[in-house]
Amino acid sequence: KKEFMIKKVTLVGDRAMFPKSQKDDLPETISYITAISKRQIKTLLDTKQLQLSLFDEDLQEIEIDRVRYILRCNSIRKQEIVANRSNKIELLEEKISEKNKYLGEHEKANPDIAVRDLKNRIEKLNINKFIELTTENRIIKCTINQEALEKESQLDGCYCLTTDVPKEEADKDIIHARYKDLAMVERAFRTMKQSHLEIRPVYLRREDRT
Repeated sequence: KKEFMIKKVTLVGDRAMFPKSQKDDLPETISYITAISKRQIKTLLDTKQLQLSLFDEDLQEIEIDRVRYILRCNSIRKQEIVANRSNKIELLEEKISEKNKYLGEHEKANPDIAVRDLKNRIEKLNINKFIELTTENRIIKCTINQEALEKESQLDGCYCLTTDVPKEEADKDIIHARYKDLAMVERAFRTMKQSHLEIRPVYLRREDRT
């Protein structure tokens, strides 16, 4: 404050840094730029405060209760997510084929155990919301719930930034650019911890450690 005559500071951080309680506790001289989770985006969509059509390759902005929301859909990231999901489904289908082959060769094998193992794999792959397993004559079949898949994929590549910085101080392009700068910070920390100093984990839960 004294040396650089700073009157106001804007903190930039990821979702974990700025839960609602943290935002509410900030003094008036400190603003924030962060992102909200997919679950929070869905809540805003369900309550009609956001519209899915706002997520575009170009930045869009709306304001709700004096809080700005800056939205975008990254088409490249969207393609990556779709490809990754397809790869997971292919891996599952390969595993199902292996299980069916084993069940066919071993009459005493229990199909329920095979289904349980596959369901655990589905959970780990995070595709359980649209994958359904059925058994018929000891043969396991995989069905994709297209309606659930469409609902799950509607926000692929979409993200939403939020800030209380007034428009007259920074437009949506500046807010977006400053949030994207976090990648440089994360890369610097990763380099510092892994490549050069090899810092061990530091736990800050106790006052003396902090």
